[in-house]
Amino acid sequence: FAELLNIDFKRKSWTRRVDFSTVKNKWIMSYAEGTQSIEYKQPKKNLDLDLTINIELLITDLQLPVKKEITKDEEWKRKNIIADLPGVFDSTYWGTNNIISPTETVNKIVAGISKNNNDVANVSTVEDWNAVNRNLFAASQHADSITLIPIMKCLWEDDETGGMLYKKVQGDFIVESKINLLKQSNTNEVPDRGFQQAGIIIRNDNDTTENYLLLATGTGGNPTPKNFFKKTVANKSKTVIDKSASMNGWLKMERKGNSITAYFKEEHATEWKKAGEYELNWLQDTVQFGLAVSAHFPGDGPKMHPDMKAVFSQIKIEKK
Repeated sequence: FAELLNIDFKRKSWTRRVDFSTVKNKWIMSYAEGTQSIEYKQPKKNLDLDLTINIELLITDLQLPVKKEITKDEEWKRKNIIADLPGVFDSTYWGTNNIISPTETVNKIVAGISKNNNDVANVSTVEDWNAVNRNLFAASQHADSITLIPIMKCLWEDDETGGMLYKKVQGDFIVESKINLLKQSNTNEVPDRGFQQAGIIIRNDNDTTENYLLLATGTGGNPTPKNFFKKTVANKSKTVIDKSASMNGWLKMERKGNSITAYFKEEHATEWKKAGEYELNWLQDTVQFGLAVSAHFPGDGPKMHPDMKAVFSQIKIEKK
């Protein structure tokens, strides 16, 4: 891979150490460490680094028997592994040594890479709007348009939540917005990888579980534009998907009592197309109306990163 990408990558030296101990006539690995010294050069990005990677494994004793079997509900599900990791991390285990501060040299390198990649600063405050997961997206406002850019992988699915701006709305209402999806790296193109989506969301304001309706447009595993109408009740999601002519159109949701109806409209169309309607027990008088984004990918290749900006304009909240 280094040769294909024109990267000068050399392993200068390495060391390894593994310790074993005897437990009940069995050899058990009790400790392992390794060090690699690497020379890494990438002329196109002005990178010229000497890296030293130290790896150390700490292994607990295997003396205690399993006292409680893991139930099926407690198992990590494949699609939820990343979401589960923050929950199993014990921030108190390492005390004050759980954060490694980068040196000034590393900061300069990261800043240079970010500039070269046209990365966007994480600014997530827009006047009169609240934010959910503000670390996952950047936001800006110009005239009547609000732009949201996902800067980290995130997903609106089951009990997972992406980023969004929202306002609280009471009673019956109609909410509407024009939406246009573009690549952040090249605004002459539209997103064409992974599951990169943006849209409007009606979400419960104070439940401990996720309850919402999300009406979105974007990619669904391939470059073909699609419209998505997702219902999530008590952390379980169901999605209706339709192909779309483009990623530039209109989104609308209307609430009447415990019923919400969703509509799509192509950019130059005159008629709204009904996406679906649900009677929802979780609807309370006050709900969140939001502008939501997400970016999810099946792999971790070099191109599997968010590359989308969603421009919401002509946003309308009409009380009924």
